[in-house]
Amino acid sequence: MRVLGRRVYWRWFGEVVLEGGLRLRMTGDAAKWLRPGDRVRLATEYRKPLLDFDEYALEGAFPLWPLFSRTLDHVRESPLGGRVPGGVERNIRERIFPKDWFRPTFEGGKDWESALDRVHTAASRIARVVVHPDYRSEGLGAFLVELALAWVKERAVPEGRREKHLVYTVAQMARYHPFFEKVGFRYLFDTASGRPVLAYPLTEEAEHYLDRFLKEGPYARVHGGRLFVSRFGRVRGLPGSIRLVGVRKGYRSHLDLSDLSPEVQETLVTFGVKARVLERAILREVDLEVPPGSVVALAGASGVGKTTLLRLLLGELPEGERWRYPRASGWPISPGSGRWTLARSPSWSGFTASFRMWGRPLRC
Repeated sequence: MRVLGRRVYWRWFGEVVLEGGLRLRMTGDAAKWLRPGDRVRLATEYRKPLLDFDEYALEGAFPLWPLFSRTLDHVRESPLGGRVPGGVERNIRERIFPKDWFRPTFEGGKDWESALDRVHTAASRIARVVVHPDYRSEGLGAFLVELALAWVKERAVPEGRREKHLVYTVAQMARYHPFFEKVGFRYLFDTASGRPVLAYPLTEEAEHYLDRFLKEGPYARVHGGRLFVSRFGRVRGLPGSIRLVGVRKGYRSHLDLSDLSPEVQETLVTFGVKARVLERAILREVDLEVPPGSVVALAGASGVGKTTLLRLLLGELPEGERWRYPRASGWPISPGSGRWTLARSPSWSGFTASFRMWGRPLRC
């Protein structure tokens, strides 16, 4: 059969007209792709001028109607990996804490005023805390959560009728940033949709229920209430101190006249200038000790030698008296220097030929 026309009323409702004036009801999204003149095959048990959504099947080069559908069985996965025995456990929070802490809650509906009047819970929920990535490192997320906890404890929000034992949240962001956990929230479980649930006890009673669940729950015993796991592992510290005694470092630059204009070159040669050697001392008699496990910040104005000192730790040969770098587990990278290939560095090969104490510096 040939398509004569199409009518798109809304995305969810449209019609297609076939030869003989036969009208087929379908979604508007499906009807809009059928062009006048397209040839289609119709399968139906009905003989009437208007076929409803479930009364026919239509094919062109590919099946067109009914809409694509599949029935699938989904097995809930544990957040720790593997399948959850028995699948999703419904109302798990009421197995951890008393049921009346969460009931009656606001259910909405037409009689919303009466529904609000019936609310009498002992648990509050932080619905959402959204912190722009630019400010997360400044502790703004934890600050806002602490403020919300103080508000709930003092005012028993939202309804202010019953002491609150618990504050909980369902926050996907907590999986990637630990500001809830920094305040003291502990991870409990994932919802059926895969979002983590975290809770903060406001009373000793809530603390008791929470601790019991983390000790007895088969998956809670594994994660121990911790959700966020940093992608950065721990680095083995230095077995000994980094020591510099009387170290000096300077740089020499040789400037010739080749890049100057002929006129300027002629003028300088007239005065006997053929080249210029610039020497600058950057570090003078530096004494430094960095004990294992310490964190040292280099601060100073531009040009005082911060980067030069880091380059010494990377393998650039100093000019001073004594130095010692204990073996560690990584190389520091000074800004703008990138990662050096030390095996190809002349200073590295020359230095290790004389001093076998050289290791891999830094990462305190």
